[in-house]
Amino acid sequence: MVKFKKDLGQNFLYDPSISKKIVDFSKLKDGDIVLEIGPGKGILTEELLRRNCRLFCVEVDPELFKYLSYKFGERINLFNEDILEFDLEKIGGENFHVVGNLPYNISTAILKKFTIWGENISSMTFMFQFEVARRIVSKINVKDYGSLTVFSNTFWEIEKGFKLSPGSFFPAPKVYSYVLRFHSFKNLIDSQDRINYLSFLNSIFMYKRKKMGTIFRRNGYPEELFEYDDLNIDPDLRPQNISVKSYLALFQKIKKDGTF
Repeated sequence: MVKFKKDLGQNFLYDPSISKKIVDFSKLKDGDIVLEIGPGKGILTEELLRRNCRLFCVEVDPELFKYLSYKFGERINLFNEDILEFDLEKIGGENFHVVGNLPYNISTAILKKFTIWGENISSMTFMFQFEVARRIVSKINVKDYGSLTVFSNTFWEIEKGFKLSPGSFFPAPKVYSYVLRFHSFKNLIDSQDRINYLSFLNSIFMYKRKKMGTIFRRNGYPEELFEYDDLNIDPDLRPQNISVKSYLALFQKIKKDGTF
């Protein structure tokens, strides 16, 4: 009997019809290389194997690792590691897909890590807490629009999936979940610059109620960037009023200036 561990954010998916729906939504094909994050008791794993995926699974819980090793044996490549520390080169250098019922407490950190590594990833299908998913797909000029929105949408096409009730999991969480698919990665800047770009966005949205001109002064960014006609950004606007495209252009100008 595998015990639930609250500190690891474990909420196990248990309905096979939902795991099938998730894998259908992921659009995986026969023979695809797939990394599954946090397979838990293996319900998604079973469905992925039915699709003849070449499967790599990363499970941090030693007890679940033993359970999965016994259940699946050599049919999967299984690692008892923290996904945030996992070296993606262990998958072998080929392009791969990622699927996971993400622990709520580290879901945004996982999304950021895999976006930084994005050029090797064909697609990602993730379950998020509903409120986090809403932030990721937010439109400009609304409250939910933030650094996570901009960072994700700079590099990915994001497809909305479907909502899952707490009753789809055991133990049932107190919130709804939502499935999103990320695909068609846009390799606009290299991985180190993606890290710097995320830092830049965080430094802006830290003061999201302030005007952009004020935020630039606080962060020591060159205010003359607002004078570029190709940027066309009003310093009196607030962070939620600036488009994804404009944020990337601002970062590239600042990088050229030498701030990053």
